Amino acid sequence: MNIGRLFQQLTASISAEYRHNYPAPIAALRCLFNGTTVLSMDAALRIETREFSALTRDPVARNMIRTLFLNRGKASREDFLGRPGRSS
Repeated sequence: MNIGRLFQQLTASISAEYRHNYPAPIAALRCLFNGTTVLSMDAALRIETREFSALTRDPVARNMIRTLFLNRGKASREDFLGRPGRSS
């Protein structure tokens, strides 16, 4: 099977499964595909760095990180202080 066709099929499958809400799996596939087409390790690492930095600047990823950390902090405060509406 052609690597380009496999990349297209995997991208379509992941996009359909997650409904385009998670950019990281697609970025990881793109990194793998582009990294396998170069000959040197330095070029592959540059590709990985470029994909990772683009992912961290993406508004979707930024919002997910912020939301997950805020919810985590809220959950730990509720566990520490007691659940709201529960008498102690």
